[in-house]
Amino acid sequence: MNMSETFSEDPIFAATAVASTVLFLIFSGTFLRLMPALMNGVIRWKGNLELEDSLQLSKSRNIIAAILYIPLVMIFYLFGIFRPAFIDSVPSLWQFPLVVGIFLFYLLLRFFLNWQIELQNYSSKTFTAANNCFFNFAILLFIVLFIVVILMKPFTNDDNVTRIVLTIVFFASYGFHLYRRGQIFASACRPLTTILYLCTLEIIPTGMMVITTTML
Repeated sequence: MNMSETFSEDPIFAATAVASTVLFLIFSGTFLRLMPALMNGVIRWKGNLELEDSLQLSKSRNIIAAILYIPLVMIFYLFGIFRPAFIDSVPSLWQFPLVVGIFLFYLLLRFFLNWQIELQNYSSKTFTAANNCFFNFAILLFIVLFIVVILMKPFTNDDNVTRIVLTIVFFASYGFHLYRRGQIFASACRPLTTILYLCTLEIIPTGMMVITTTML
């Protein structure tokens, strides 16, 4: 998908890009203050629990995650990382809103599963940190994909190559997120319980993501 053509031919996408950029600039200070805590969560699994311990940091994380939701989906859409087969039958003007809706459904599905599977014998702190580390992952994923796009631009104009690289980076990051989430759960329950718990929470959302991903 050509970037310039997308902006010129899709007014919804273009207007959303402008609005998201302005909103991010407004909260750029919050984003910069949050980054050390997010990186700590990458380096150390306990960093995710420490972030939840701080009411200010967790609130900032939630704000930034909400702001970056649309820009992250824009990267997925712009480079064709997620493109369900049926999307070609939808008028081009409504394809981007449809992708936004698909990812909104994905988030709602995660919220529902987290709510349904919560067990009383897990500490509230551990459960909250394990679930909310997804938002830490989403913020960092946007940064990583954005940097990869910038670094690749001087070397290739092949959109297919860019899509393949971004897809690989996405799934590698997603795998690391699952590993970190498993570590957090493992701090409060047995290994087998952790595996069963992760499978219950992740198999449907992950399956949905794989199905809608453009094949490499």
